Amino acid sequence: ASCQARTDSLVQRLGASRDEMLRRQETVGALEELRTGVLTGRRVVLPSAQRQHLERSSPIIGQVTFDARHRPVSTNASRHFRSLRALAADSDVRFHAFLSLKRAAGSQKAASIPSVLLVTVDAASRLAIWGLDGGADFLACMPPEAYAVRDDQAGVCTLAIVDGGQRHTAFGIEAIVLGMPFFRSVAVAYDARRRQVAIGPPVQLGGQACVRTDPKSWWNTGKRLSLRRILVCLFAVAGTSAYVYLTYSPSSLADV
Repeated sequence: ASCQARTDSLVQRLGASRDEMLRRQETVGALEELRTGVLTGRRVVLPSAQRQHLERSSPIIGQVTFDARHRPVSTNASRHFRSLRALAADSDVRFHAFLSLKRAAGSQKAASIPSVLLVTVDAASRLAIWGLDGGADFLACMPPEAYAVRDDQAGVCTLAIVDGGQRHTAFGIEAIVLGMPFFRSVAVAYDARRRQVAIGPPVQLGGQACVRTDPKSWWNTGKRLSLRRILVCLFAVAGTSAYVYLTYSPSSLADV
């Protein structure tokens, strides 16, 4: 009987030690999860009792954890979206915005007409309009008359610009609003049967074509080998050679 009592007492103590070790392992695991959450910037789920107990000694626990009873349904909203199309995947986009298209009120086909276009400005300051049908880009050109209005009475010109802060400033110049000035510069058409949006130059009889401000057009002379390119290259090489010779040459001519 005494051996049975000792055995039962030993089993009870071992069970208590096992429970204590499990609690300590859970504590160490919770601390490790807190450490990982702080390093990665992720909030950690804790039971209400543990969270309240830890908040008494360290108020910062409330900033890196949240109660398990109030756990959000999802902490990653992007996993509930389905990717349909990638636009401007090969472009180094610096700014982007969405242009809303007004649809005719009361039209039966209004629900099938796209209501937004994507506008991007890449690192080369090129403006591209991305359609919703196939993601085709379009290099638009806005003439000054699209965003500049002259006031004859005051004798000044009013520009359609916006003070959007440092992010909307390029080379110290405020960005032009891509609203009404843009739609004054291009023509937008929609094919209801094909469900495609088309953007092109404005349809004006006798109107002059707008010169593009694409940096690729600055050096465009119409020919790959032209006299203008040859002269510019020769003058550049001659000027560089003369500078190097007169600056670093030890000859008497260079010293003079």
